Amino acid sequence: MLLTAVALLSAGAVHGQQMFGGLVVGGTFTDMNGGGFNTGSRWGATIGMVVGRRQFERLAVMIEPAWVQKGGKGVARFDYIEIPLLLGGSLPTPRAIGVLLYSGVSFGVPVGCSSESILIRCGNKSGTEWSWPFGLQLGRPIGRGAGTAIDVRYSLGLTEAFKGQGVKNRGWSFRLVTTFPLGGRRR
Repeated sequence: MLLTAVALLSAGAVHGQQMFGGLVVGGTFTDMNGGGFNTGSRWGATIGMVVGRRQFERLAVMIEPAWVQKGGKGVARFDYIEIPLLLGGSLPTPRAIGVLLYSGVSFGVPVGCSSESILIRCGNKSGTEWSWPFGLQLGRPIGRGAGTAIDVRYSLGLTEAFKGQGVKNRGWSFRLVTTFPLGGRRR
Protein backbone atom coordinates (compact mmCIF):
# COMPACT_ATOMS: atom_id res chain seq x y z
CA MET A 1 0.00 0.00 0.00
CA LEU A 2 2.77 2.45 0.87
CA LEU A 3 4.52 1.57 -2.41
CA THR A 4 1.30 2.33 -4.30
CA ALA A 5 1.12 5.75 -2.62
CA VAL A 6 4.74 6.52 -3.51
CA ALA A 7 4.11 5.42 -7.10
CA LEU A 8 1.06 7.70 -7.35
CA LEU A 9 2.94 10.63 -5.87
CA SER A 10 5.97 10.18 -8.10
CA ALA A 11 4.10 9.54 -11.37
CA GLY A 12 5.13 11.54 -14.45
CA ALA A 13 3.53 14.83 -15.45
CA VAL A 14 -0.15 14.66 -16.26
CA HIS A 15 -2.43 17.56 -17.14
CA GLY A 16 -3.41 19.47 -13.99
CA GLN A 17 -0.95 17.89 -11.55
CA GLN A 18 0.77 19.75 -8.76
CA MET A 19 2.89 18.40 -5.93
CA PHE A 20 2.32 20.08 -2.58
CA GLY A 21 3.59 19.89 0.96
CA GLY A 22 2.33 21.36 4.17
CA LEU A 23 2.18 21.53 7.93
CA VAL A 24 -0.70 20.32 10.09
CA VAL A 25 -1.39 21.18 13.75
CA GLY A 26 -4.42 20.77 15.98
CA GLY A 27 -6.27 18.88 18.67
CA THR A 28 -7.81 15.45 19.06
CA PHE A 29 -10.94 14.40 20.96
CA THR A 30 -10.90 10.60 21.34
CA ASP A 31 -12.32 7.72 23.35
CA MET A 32 -11.96 3.96 23.54
CA ASN A 33 -14.80 1.56 22.81
CA GLY A 34 -15.41 -2.18 22.47
CA GLY A 35 -15.29 -5.40 24.46
CA GLY A 36 -17.83 -4.04 26.96
CA PHE A 37 -15.60 -1.01 27.48
CA ASN A 38 -16.62 2.58 26.71
CA THR A 39 -14.60 5.50 28.07
CA GLY A 40 -15.26 9.19 28.22
CA SER A 41 -13.52 11.39 25.68
CA ARG A 42 -10.18 13.08 26.26
CA TRP A 43 -8.43 15.95 24.53
CA GLY A 44 -5.01 15.51 22.98
CA ALA A 45 -2.80 17.08 20.35
CA THR A 46 -1.51 16.33 16.87
CA ILE A 47 1.25 17.80 14.71
CA GLY A 48 2.56 16.61 11.39
CA MET A 49 3.01 17.24 7.71
CA VAL A 50 1.30 16.46 4.44
CA VAL A 51 2.76 15.59 1.05
CA GLY A 52 0.47 15.11 -1.90
CA ARG A 53 -0.36 15.52 -5.53
CA ARG A 54 -3.36 17.21 -7.04
CA GLN A 55 -4.61 15.32 -10.06
CA PHE A 56 -6.99 16.57 -12.75
CA GLU A 57 -8.02 19.70 -10.79
CA ARG A 58 -10.45 17.83 -8.49
CA LEU A 59 -8.56 14.81 -7.11
CA ALA A 60 -5.82 14.73 -4.46
CA VAL A 61 -3.65 11.84 -3.22
CA MET A 62 -1.98 12.56 0.15
CA ILE A 63 0.29 11.02 2.77
CA GLU A 64 0.13 12.71 6.21
CA PRO A 65 2.70 11.47 8.74
CA ALA A 66 1.91 12.92 12.18
CA TRP A 67 2.32 12.50 15.92
CA VAL A 68 -1.16 11.92 17.39
CA GLN A 69 -2.48 11.53 20.95
CA LYS A 70 -5.41 9.14 21.54
CA GLY A 71 -7.04 7.36 24.45
CA GLY A 72 -9.92 7.62 26.88
CA LYS A 73 -10.64 10.01 29.77
CA GLY A 74 -9.38 8.66 33.07
CA VAL A 75 -8.11 5.46 31.42
CA ALA A 76 -5.05 5.89 29.22
CA ARG A 77 -3.24 8.18 26.80
CA PHE A 78 -1.42 6.81 23.76
CA ASP A 79 1.06 8.55 21.49
CA TYR A 80 1.30 7.30 17.91
CA ILE A 81 3.18 8.12 14.77
CA GLU A 82 0.38 7.73 12.23
CA ILE A 83 0.74 7.58 8.48
CA PRO A 84 -2.58 7.98 6.68
CA LEU A 85 -2.85 7.39 2.93
CA LEU A 86 -5.75 9.54 1.72
CA LEU A 87 -7.68 10.11 -1.47
CA GLY A 88 -9.81 13.23 -1.71
CA GLY A 89 -12.10 14.97 -4.12
CA SER A 90 -12.73 18.70 -4.19
CA LEU A 91 -16.19 20.07 -4.78
CA PRO A 92 -16.77 23.01 -7.10
CA THR A 93 -17.78 26.11 -5.16
CA PRO A 94 -18.87 29.54 -6.40
CA ARG A 95 -16.53 31.39 -4.03
CA ALA A 96 -12.81 31.31 -3.25
CA ILE A 97 -13.39 28.75 -0.49
CA GLY A 98 -12.49 25.18 -1.48
CA VAL A 99 -14.15 22.05 -0.11
CA LEU A 100 -12.26 18.74 0.01
CA LEU A 101 -13.88 15.46 1.09
CA TYR A 102 -11.44 12.61 1.72
CA SER A 103 -11.01 9.12 3.12
CA GLY A 104 -8.41 6.40 3.18
CA VAL A 105 -6.56 4.09 5.50
CA SER A 106 -4.09 4.83 8.28
CA PHE A 107 -1.62 2.85 10.32
CA GLY A 108 -0.16 4.02 13.59
CA VAL A 109 2.93 2.87 15.44
CA PRO A 110 2.73 3.40 19.22
CA VAL A 111 5.54 5.52 20.61
CA GLY A 112 4.20 6.21 24.10
CA CYS A 113 1.59 5.09 26.63
CA SER A 114 0.50 6.26 30.05
CA SER A 115 -2.19 4.36 31.92
CA GLU A 116 -4.48 5.90 34.53
CA SER A 117 -6.45 2.69 35.18
CA ILE A 118 -5.66 -0.69 36.69
CA LEU A 119 -7.70 -2.25 33.84
CA ILE A 120 -5.35 -0.97 31.13
CA ARG A 121 -1.67 -1.94 31.14
CA CYS A 122 0.70 -0.37 28.66
CA GLY A 123 2.51 -3.70 28.38
CA ASN A 124 -0.62 -5.15 26.70
CA LYS A 125 -0.66 -2.44 24.04
CA SER A 126 -1.02 -3.83 20.53
CA GLY A 127 1.59 -3.04 17.91
CA THR A 128 0.51 -1.29 14.73
CA GLU A 129 -2.98 0.16 14.89
CA TRP A 130 -5.09 0.48 11.73
CA SER A 131 -7.88 3.02 11.36
CA TRP A 132 -10.27 4.39 8.76
CA PRO A 133 -10.08 8.20 8.57
CA PHE A 134 -12.58 10.35 6.70
CA GLY A 135 -12.90 14.08 6.77
CA LEU A 136 -13.70 17.48 5.39
CA GLN A 137 -11.42 20.42 4.66
CA LEU A 138 -12.53 24.01 4.08
CA GLY A 139 -9.75 26.12 2.65
CA ARG A 140 -8.74 29.05 0.55
CA PRO A 141 -5.72 29.96 -1.54
CA ILE A 142 -3.23 32.42 -0.07
CA GLY A 143 -1.13 32.94 -3.19
CA ARG A 144 0.88 31.13 -5.90
CA GLY A 145 -0.26 27.58 -5.13
CA ALA A 146 -0.22 27.99 -1.33
CA GLY A 147 -3.33 27.58 0.79
CA THR A 148 -4.71 27.36 4.28
CA ALA A 149 -7.56 25.17 5.53
CA ILE A 150 -9.56 24.05 8.53
CA ASP A 151 -9.76 20.26 8.68
CA VAL A 152 -12.21 18.07 10.61
CA ARG A 153 -11.55 14.31 10.60
CA TYR A 154 -13.12 11.28 12.24
CA SER A 155 -11.01 8.12 12.60
CA LEU A 156 -12.66 4.79 13.27
CA GLY A 157 -10.38 2.16 14.85
CA LEU A 158 -10.14 -1.05 12.81
CA THR A 159 -7.78 -3.00 15.08
CA GLU A 160 -7.57 -3.51 18.83
CA ALA A 161 -5.64 -1.03 20.94
CA PHE A 162 -4.97 -3.83 23.46
CA LYS A 163 -4.34 -7.49 22.75
CA GLY A 164 -7.43 -9.68 23.20
CA GLN A 165 -9.66 -7.01 24.77
CA GLY A 166 -11.62 -5.79 21.73
CA VAL A 167 -11.00 -2.14 22.71
CA LYS A 168 -10.50 0.26 19.77
CA ASN A 169 -9.51 3.91 19.61
CA ARG A 170 -11.83 6.28 17.79
CA GLY A 171 -12.20 10.01 17.66
CA TRP A 172 -12.06 13.42 16.10
CA SER A 173 -9.22 15.66 14.95
CA PHE A 174 -9.62 19.41 14.51
CA ARG A 175 -6.65 20.82 12.61
CA LEU A 176 -5.22 23.81 10.78
CA VAL A 177 -3.46 22.98 7.51
CA THR A 178 -1.06 25.20 5.56
CA THR A 179 0.08 23.98 2.15
CA PHE A 180 2.64 25.19 -0.38
CA PRO A 181 3.69 23.99 -3.84
CA LEU A 182 6.62 21.59 -4.24
CA GLY A 183 8.62 21.53 -7.43
CA GLY A 184 7.65 23.10 -10.73
CA ARG A 185 4.71 25.13 -11.88
CA ARG A 186 1.20 23.87 -12.20
CA ARG A 187 0.31 22.89 -15.75
